[in-house]
Amino acid sequence: RHLPVPVSAAYWDSLVQVCLPNPAAVLYPRANGRVPMALRSAGNQVATWNLGATFGDNRWTAENLAWYDSNGTLVTSLEMGITDEFELTALVTAPDEITPGTYSITLLANGRAPANFVADWTIFIEVPVHHDLVLIPEVTEIMAPADGFLRLVEIMMVNHGNSEEAFDLSLLSDWKLGVSLNAEQSLGIDPFGGDGTVMLLLPMPYGIANETYEIWIIESRTSDSD
Repeated sequence: RHLPVPVSAAYWDSLVQVCLPNPAAVLYPRANGRVPMALRSAGNQVATWNLGATFGDNRWTAENLAWYDSNGTLVTSLEMGITDEFELTALVTAPDEITPGTYSITLLANGRAPANFVADWTIFIEVPVHHDLVLIPEVTEIMAPADGFLRLVEIMMVNHGNSEEAFDLSLLSDWKLGVSLNAEQSLGIDPFGGDGTVMLLLPMPYGIANETYEIWIIESRTSDSD
């Protein structure tokens, strides 16, 4: 007896991470990392798959992810046969101004019509705290007599890091100068170019020898001694 067995068209694939570290990458702002992926066809039809992603945070966009094949060629879609398997790399670039945290990215392989299947895989990207404080004095040299009159030098503190931070401030100089700062700690300074100021106080006491003196301003985060 012969029985007809209908076989319908099936479009199916799988997108999986080759290695399974958690998080998939640790990236500072503007840095990038490579996440190895494998795309496997498991359907019974030739199909084209569009590569993309969705992001759990709207500060991440399509510009922060690119797909590359095993030859290092940028790809946006792949045509796959019934048993094809491709090694891919998802190149993830952290946004310029991204605060510390763990962010989810769902990688996608969307079937192009008539294929209507979507393969997905979620990875997590950790953005650590990036510390970057720059001290900018209004002048780097000052010449003044030892006449007992106070001189002031304004120093700008620019936080190029990715989180608000406060800093402890200290001085290293010849004790005979009697220099000090008007504050031993800054207020919280906004990230990504936020700034604050501190004043260097030069009392210029009588009797200082006619020499060149160096003054070092030292900053450390209030949370530790870095």
